[in-house]
Amino acid sequence: MKIKINNLKQFSNKNKVPEDFKVLRTWESTVFEIACGLLLALTWVFVGLGIWRHGEQVNTTELLMLAGMSTFIVLVMLILAYRPQSYNMPTKPTFRQFKLTVRFVRTMAFLLSVTFFIVTLGMGGWVHSDTLQIIPTILIGVAVVVYLVMYFVVK
Repeated sequence: MKIKINNLKQFSNKNKVPEDFKVLRTWESTVFEIACGLLLALTWVFVGLGIWRHGEQVNTTELLMLAGMSTFIVLVMLILAYRPQSYNMPTKPTFRQFKLTVRFVRTMAFLLSVTFFIVTLGMGGWVHSDTLQIIPTILIGVAVVVYLVMYFVVK
């Protein structure tokens, strides 16, 4: 049963999800994927420029490992957004739970790509380390607000 994840108003929250449920591409998913892709591309550009510009002042291995791990983690999260059946849920989920979970995974992938981009800027010598100390607090606050809004707004 192929159903667009944003068009679930015809189902009640008590309906159980069929086994062959698939999440199709929507405008929202495309925006998240493009934004994550742009941030990952910028991460790799700044890694390359940081190695070329700062050379001996930065740890090349750590920068390359960070960029590689960030790319892998964000891509896996964006792929898993299309396979919500693979999530480990204690009960048989409803459509609303799947919809929330898919949005949470996409939002987390975006926030992780932003975080990795900022950390790469700091490790590559582009941003002073004092500026980077406040960034994690701001990102956690933004994530909490986004998740609360999504939880109470998504019907």
